[in-house]
Amino acid sequence: MTNQEIHLSLSNLSKSYGSVQAVSNLSLNITRGECLALLGPSGCGKSTILKLIAGLELPNNGQIILAGRDITKSTPETRKLGFVFQNYALFPHLSVGENVAFGLNARGKSKSVISEKVTSALELVQLQGLANRRIHELSGGQQQRVAIARALAIEPELLLLDEPLSNLDVALRTQTGQQLRDLIKRLNISTIFVTHDQADAFALADRIALINEGQLQQTGNAIEIYFHPKNLFVARFIGHSNLLPARLIKATSNGLAEYEISSEFHLFAPNVQNVQSKPEVTLRIRPEAIEITSTKQETSLLAKVLNVRFSGTTIYYYLKAQGVELEAVKLTPQTPLEINFLNECWIKIPPDAITVFS
Repeated sequence: MTNQEIHLSLSNLSKSYGSVQAVSNLSLNITRGECLALLGPSGCGKSTILKLIAGLELPNNGQIILAGRDITKSTPETRKLGFVFQNYALFPHLSVGENVAFGLNARGKSKSVISEKVTSALELVQLQGLANRRIHELSGGQQQRVAIARALAIEPELLLLDEPLSNLDVALRTQTGQQLRDLIKRLNISTIFVTHDQADAFALADRIALINEGQLQQTGNAIEIYFHPKNLFVARFIGHSNLLPARLIKATSNGLAEYEISSEFHLFAPNVQNVQSKPEVTLRIRPEAIEITSTKQETSLLAKVLNVRFSGTTIYYYLKAQGVELEAVKLTPQTPLEINFLNECWIKIPPDAITVFS
């Protein structure tokens, strides 16, 4: 990442409220045109980061540089940012057009400029012709688009969105999320959005910054974070994982090692460097990596089927092998597997599907 590509830079950013450290020494760069998700559990500090960027809160330490300008202590109205709040913060006594024009009026734009920009912004979010509607006459998805139009009307340097899809039902989330991503890409506008929902982050973001307890845990695209978590928090938070306490027994050939999960349950997995001094480890196994068969194969283990849950596109298997409980998942086949009706099955876990945390 070169300096020419960086549009927003957060350097050693910290914010505390009394004894509570909401953001701790956080550094992060966003490139021009990038859509970045701040992902993490509730109360982890991600909304505070958004407020610090917007100027709604001031940091105790650190620096915020936007397009080469130091905006760390600038007032919100001088930062040229578009902010879409979680509850949209629309004015019910104003029409759609008046809501979109609000920021332009506050900046003293002429009536002709306001009219032109309101029309353009409503066209961008596909709400043309609704300028005279009242907010209560709109659906949730339409209200969200009004809030986005208001943020875009001022032609911001950066678009900030706080939980943009959380108020929508499941069907509308998918449709609106795709429309939002298409709009961001069409405008090539740098965007940061906060979410606690990894499905939203995976669907909308070019890159994800995973936050916990005010600290940056990992950044990367969805594939990198899903398959290569840097620590146990990321492994627990992203997707579903089998996390198994284990002990290193011995190193073997081909960069592998033997790990003991129970006296009767041993697995071969990557040999992590320096694990010799700390033989106690945690093995992470994704449910979809566990191979299930109805017949015994080489190196396979016998498992008892505790429960089977069908969820449409996938089937979840809850298993117990050598006293160890595991969750496995498979895509639903055209014809249900025989395993659905058996009390036992055979499982196989490839070594390269196991991540070792020392």
